[in-house]
Amino acid sequence: MVLVNSPQVTRNSRSPLWALLLGVALTGCGGGSMANKAAAPMPEAMAPAAGGQERQALAPNDSDLAANAQSPPSPIAQPQLIKTVTLALKADSVTKALEATQAIVKENQGDVISLNDRRTDTSRIAELQFRVPANQLDRAVAAVTQLGYLQNRAMQAEDVTDQLVDADARLRNLRRTEDSLLALLQKSGSVRDILAVNQQVSQTRQQIEQIEAQLKNLRTRVAYSTVNLTIEQSVAGLADANPITAQLAETWGKATQSVGQVTIGLLQITLWLLAYTPYWLLFGLGIWAMRRWALRRAQNQSANH
Repeated sequence: MVLVNSPQVTRNSRSPLWALLLGVALTGCGGGSMANKAAAPMPEAMAPAAGGQERQALAPNDSDLAANAQSPPSPIAQPQLIKTVTLALKADSVTKALEATQAIVKENQGDVISLNDRRTDTSRIAELQFRVPANQLDRAVAAVTQLGYLQNRAMQAEDVTDQLVDADARLRNLRRTEDSLLALLQKSGSVRDILAVNQQVSQTRQQIEQIEAQLKNLRTRVAYSTVNLTIEQSVAGLADANPITAQLAETWGKATQSVGQVTIGLLQITLWLLAYTPYWLLFGLGIWAMRRWALRRAQNQSANH
């Protein structure tokens, strides 16, 4: 990069350079109605000076500005939908239903996102979340609903077509802005001007990366649909899962556990009684003394008569 140290050339080049920076900044904000963050304002422009040749060298052509400002979005053939399906099933065997569901997900090139299997003495409920390619959604849902009795089915679709079109247009405008700024860095200017351009390049690059991440997230959610599945054990399944031998063993275990608890309780009561033995002895001696006194009094009264 070449820096011009001549005061006359620097003074003549500042005004067109700042004019170009302002034009580029406005171009980058062409899709600003939907932008999340606006670019930081540029510093105050320097005083204009006569420099026709430098102005022509630095200022962009009208056709370039028009091309940057007018960037028609690329058409999208069909609506871009983010689909979410909710299913609730009752199955005789939750274990078998889960294994079959995972096989269905794998067969349809999908992935299991989360699994929560809850068990109690009287029920068992499994909650499974998975995603499959959007073009395999109907096939996967139809296969899963055959695994048990369907209690609930719901689908929600979010149209993100406008978001994708707007983000794509903003991304193209920002990339053109970045190219213009990088080209501007190759031209002559003062250190202050070059630092200002570098700052604008950094801000533009940050916006580009944010929009690219947003586009990637939206396109992934459109390409893969999510299914939230709940499987509940049926009453017949619970009976089959607990045969008579298992129920008898469970009852015996509860009975022995109860005996142990009663035994521990009796031992605890015995320890409490032993701890209060001095008080029981004093109480017993008091009763014995009162009865002895009453007996002697009765004998004395009989002797007097």
